[in-house]
Amino acid sequence: MPRPVALPALAAGLAIVLAALPAPAVAADDQVLDFAGDLYASGAEPDVGDAPRASVFAAGETVRSRASASGSVHLAGRHVEQSGPVGGSVYAAGQIVRVSAEVQGDANLAGQEVSTAAPVAGVIRAAAQRIDIDASAGALLLVGEIVRLDAPVAGDARIIAERLEIGPGARILGRLSVSAEEAPNLDGLAEGGVERIEGAAPVFGGGVGLIGLALGAAWSLIVGVLMVLLAQAIFFAVAPRLSDDLAFDVMERPFRSLGAGFLALAVLLGAIPLAAATIIGLPVAAIALAAAPLILWVGYALGAWALGAAMWRAANRPAPEGFAARLAIGLAGIAAAAVLSLAPIFGWMVSVALTLIGVGAAAGRAMAGRLA
Repeated sequence: MPRPVALPALAAGLAIVLAALPAPAVAADDQVLDFAGDLYASGAEPDVGDAPRASVFAAGETVRSRASASGSVHLAGRHVEQSGPVGGSVYAAGQIVRVSAEVQGDANLAGQEVSTAAPVAGVIRAAAQRIDIDASAGALLLVGEIVRLDAPVAGDARIIAERLEIGPGARILGRLSVSAEEAPNLDGLAEGGVERIEGAAPVFGGGVGLIGLALGAAWSLIVGVLMVLLAQAIFFAVAPRLSDDLAFDVMERPFRSLGAGFLALAVLLGAIPLAAATIIGLPVAAIALAAAPLILWVGYALGAWALGAAMWRAANRPAPEGFAARLAIGLAGIAAAAVLSLAPIFGWMVSVALTLIGVGAAAGRAMAGRLA
C-alpha cells in the first residue's frame, strides 16, 4: 500500500489546469474519496454532491460541482460547471467550462467555451476559443478568439483577442490593456485609460506577438499534461487491474510492446488510403482517420503510466493500490517523460517510443483476448 503522499500528488496534478479535450464516454461506477474534509471524485459523471467541503478535486466527462468549498476547487472534464460558492480559487479545464456561483478567490479557466455567471472577487484568468464574462470580477487576464465582456471589473483588465465584444454592463475601474483585430469604440470604458498592445494579435492565427506566443506555449504545456492525466484517470477508473497488467507487460517485454505498437499504427494508418480508394471503404477510412488522434493520445498516456510504474518498481516500492496512488504514479511518469523529451536531438524519440509502447501493450492484450 503506497504512503498517503499519493493524495497530495494527486491534488497537485489535478490543480494543473487547462484543457479543451474530447473525453470519451465510459460506463463505470464513480470513484469517490472523502479525505480530511476534501473530496476526490472521478468517473463518467462523478457525484460531487452539495455537502460543504474544504477542497474539491474532480475529473470525468461531465463534472458538475454543487458543493460549497471553503478552500479551492479543481475540475477537469469535457463539460465542467461549478455551481456552489467557493471561498478559495477555482481551477477548471474542459471543452465547456462555466462558473455559476460566487468565487472569493481567483478563477483560472481554460477550454473551448468559458463563461462566468457569478461574481469572482479575485482575478479571472481564462484562455479559450470563446470567453463570456457576465458577472463582476476583481481583475481580468483573458486570451481568446472571441471575448465578450458585459460586467464591471474592479481593477485592471488585459485582453488579447481576435474579436472583442463589449456589452452595456461593462465597466473597468482600472486600466484596460487590449489587443484585438475587431473591437468596438473603447473610449470611456476604462477609468484608468485604454492601452493598445501592439503585435499581440491575432491570437489563433498567424503573426502572433511575443505575449501571445509566450501564453500559447505555456498553455499548450498545461493542456498537454491535463489531457494525458485525464486519459490515465479514466483508464484507472474503468480498468484498474488492466492498467497494472499493461504496465507489467511493458516492464517485462518493452521491445515487444514497442514493435507491436509500430505494427498496429502501421496497419491503421496504412489502411486509411487503401480504404479511401474504394467507395465502400470510405466510411472505414473516415472512422480510422478520426480514431487515429485518440489512439495516439491514449497510447502516450499508457506509455507514460508504464514509465511511472517502472520508476516505482525500480524504487522497490509495493504495487500501487487505489485510484489516487495510480494517478500519482502516472503523473510522475508524465513528468519524467517531459524531462526526457527535452534532451537535444533524441528528445522527440522519447515521445514517439512511449506512444508506440502504450499502443503496443494495449494491442497485445487485445489480440490475446484479454482486453476488458
